[in-house]
Amino acid sequence: MREKLRRKQSGDVLFDIGNTVLVCIVIIICAYPIYYTLIASISDPMDVIAGKVTLFPRKMTWESYASILKYQLVWTGYRNTIFYTSFGLLWNLFLLIPASYAMAKKGLKGKNLIMVFFVFTMYFGGGTIPYYP
Repeated sequence: MREKLRRKQSGDVLFDIGNTVLVCIVIIICAYPIYYTLIASISDPMDVIAGKVTLFPRKMTWESYASILKYQLVWTGYRNTIFYTSFGLLWNLFLLIPASYAMAKKGLKGKNLIMVFFVFTMYFGGGTIPYYP
């Protein structure tokens, strides 16, 4: 308890300041592209092309969103995404809940073989097999 209450040494304080500055720089580097994409999407396209948009949107307009939402393939993509996500989730739950229950039982015959099957597919997905040398 007394160790936590001790005063920090100057080296520890400098290390904490350095870490804080470094983390803030990394956060800014990672967050700015997302922020720029958002402000560019609501700014006038000509200002974005001219490079006039940097920190704040200029001549706010929702024209880009209106034109995208009129495009039929966007709605088809959303429908496909929702379909594959929901039915993929249900299918995985349908298969994995009974499998995990069976694997939790101590007296299951062939448990090690089934475990090897699951572990193998975790490490070697279908996408890596064609590229295996």
